[in-house]
Amino acid sequence: MAGQLRLDAVSRDDTSADSESVMGLVALFDIFYVVGFVLHLIILLTACLSSKVRRAPLWYTFIICWTMYCLAFLLLMGHQSGPDPPHALCLAQASLIYASTPMTSFACLGLVSQLYASIHALVTTKTGDCNDILEMLQAAPFIAYVLLICECIYLGVSDPKMVVRDISGMYCNFSDGTALNSSATLVMLCSLCVLYLDVVIFRVVFKNWSDIRRLTGTHTSNYVSIPMIFRACLFCLLPMTALILGIFLTMRVAVWTPFSSAQINVITAAVTPAGALIFGSQTDILCAWKFWKSSETAAGFQVALPPMVYTERNQVGTGLRRQQGVKHRSVDSGLDGDIDMKV
Repeated sequence: MAGQLRLDAVSRDDTSADSESVMGLVALFDIFYVVGFVLHLIILLTACLSSKVRRAPLWYTFIICWTMYCLAFLLLMGHQSGPDPPHALCLAQASLIYASTPMTSFACLGLVSQLYASIHALVTTKTGDCNDILEMLQAAPFIAYVLLICECIYLGVSDPKMVVRDISGMYCNFSDGTALNSSATLVMLCSLCVLYLDVVIFRVVFKNWSDIRRLTGTHTSNYVSIPMIFRACLFCLLPMTALILGIFLTMRVAVWTPFSSAQINVITAAVTPAGALIFGSQTDILCAWKFWKSSETAAGFQVALPPMVYTERNQVGTGLRRQQGVKHRSVDSGLDGDIDMKV
């Protein structure tokens, strides 16, 4: 009898320790998404309000999508433990989460596609028209977002019991795999395309390394910089790294528990502040906050985005490019003159 009581006491202590560990991970999960949301919002507002920061539409789409993604995971704050959250709140969050993941995947694909188009314009004399594809990629994240939200709301209203809080308590999801299958399929397709483009970009950069360095090192360059290439590709590889780590932890878990689920969720959450730091640490964005140096011109990483219309109007620097065997193209921004865009 005494032995049984000791076993019960040890079991209660273990349960209490696991509960405290899970709550610590829940707090870390919330911190990551709060920091990610705030940083992405600051980056977006800085680019919109500062004259020193100029970006292409696909870049704005990218930052907006990740800001919305962070916000979706914060809706359940205050309801992550204790009684079940209201069904309407749980359904709203589950719908936004399942829709936000493919949205950010399409946004990554759009950014990398834009990067590839700019590099292609730099190293080849062929002007392949990619305007239609880039415009579709700019709209694709939001189209997928709306369609998946509609699907999730339909599923949640048809069977309210399908909407549940995750075993870790961090967010709400669907117990049925229908919504997950739709979201995961789109994410996988986008991830494969991003991975392929990353490989192509590195291959093109490697083959044309000297020419790219020579062109991007001149003040007349309207194209890309080496640091910018690595920033964009690095960020797009971060979610895949988190996915691999998540799969590794899942394979090691014998019994699925709140603690093991919370571990994987925290790894995924860490991607958002990391991505914000990658793009928020660019020179022109940092210089925009130096209000005491208003006369200083931001020296950001330059890239011709978006390559909507390639023209021969701007003849600055054509001599250099002709010597290097590269046909000069300027970027028509749709404004009064050609402008430099940055990623």
